[in-house]
Amino acid sequence: MNSYYSYYFIPTVLALLNVASMRPSCQTNALSTPMPTPTTTFYILRHGETDTNAAGIISGSSDKPYLTPAGKSQAEMVGYMALAQIMEEAQTDRIDRIYVSPLTRARDTLAFFRTNAPPDMKLPPVKEDVVLDDMREIDFYSWTYQKKDDLKQKHPEEWAAFKRGDPDGVVVD
Repeated sequence: MNSYYSYYFIPTVLALLNVASMRPSCQTNALSTPMPTPTTTFYILRHGETDTNAAGIISGSSDKPYLTPAGKSQAEMVGYMALAQIMEEAQTDRIDRIYVSPLTRARDTLAFFRTNAPPDMKLPPVKEDVVLDDMREIDFYSWTYQKKDDLKQKHPEEWAAFKRGDPDGVVVD
């Protein structure tokens, strides 16, 4: 396996369960010999399905939603498939660092992800996982625990802005 790579995994809540890699780019030394220069790439994977996702409810930064059985299966399946793909495409057998949101749904996704990783993939010990508060989902204030269909009807302009990714158009109290 190539020694020029470093790989990271980051489960989060914002559509993030992340893996990062370092890939060589070409530079030359004084003798004009190509030398690999590492760059970091992050692979992002979202947490598995939660009870609120399944019900069409916005949970925001609340830590109450829990993974459904389908969410647990998704995390296990993606654990194997994503890591196997990284092993093949990036020519590596290791993840150097794992970052995770403090929310339970992200940490649980990571736990199920780990249980089904390919046996020859080297992952850092759980105690070295880095919990990043900044990876926590945004707070939806009054939209938290509201059904998406209800929000579309009650706040059509704000909902459209939210779906477009327009932060100036989304005003919640």
